[in-house]
Amino acid sequence: MSQMVEIPQSSRIFPVLATDRLLLREFNKDDIPAVFEMLSRADVNEWLETAPMQSIEQAEGRVRGRMGLFKDKIGFRWALAQKSDPAQAIGSCGYFSVRRGTATVETGYELHPVFWRQGLMTEALQAMIDFSFGAQDLMPVHRIDALVSPGNTGSIRLLEKLGFIREGLRREFGFWRG
Repeated sequence: MSQMVEIPQSSRIFPVLATDRLLLREFNKDDIPAVFEMLSRADVNEWLETAPMQSIEQAEGRVRGRMGLFKDKIGFRWALAQKSDPAQAIGSCGYFSVRRGTATVETGYELHPVFWRQGLMTEALQAMIDFSFGAQDLMPVHRIDALVSPGNTGSIRLLEKLGFIREGLRREFGFWRG
């Protein structure tokens, strides 16, 4: 089960979440190599709008951007780590404000393939959802959206397991990677 860990309700301290096996924590500069290793892989990037990373500088920018979501008060991106090794990022999940003033956010996530099919992302996203709709006042959430490519059946199954409902298909919604 998920639980919150020492989160002052009215503070701007980054909320750390814990599950049975995971710690969802703030990104830091020490996560840059792990982010690069994960996001330079073609299998991780298959369903992302970005191409695999080619440099450690790209990972540094990504980590800075993820930290900036919270600092700019537009979202959260948690680094996922096993409780047994809290310093080692194995993935991430989070959300950002899509339309200011609507309390609607869009979620995103990725996990290193070594940890696929172990229920870890289900655990992480459930903690994120519980936090989002809980008593926190850092960023009120009314709705969480997830944009998923129709062929990404693993992600679709994950979201359905968590109670997300498929609402439609956005044809030609985006154009990336050619």
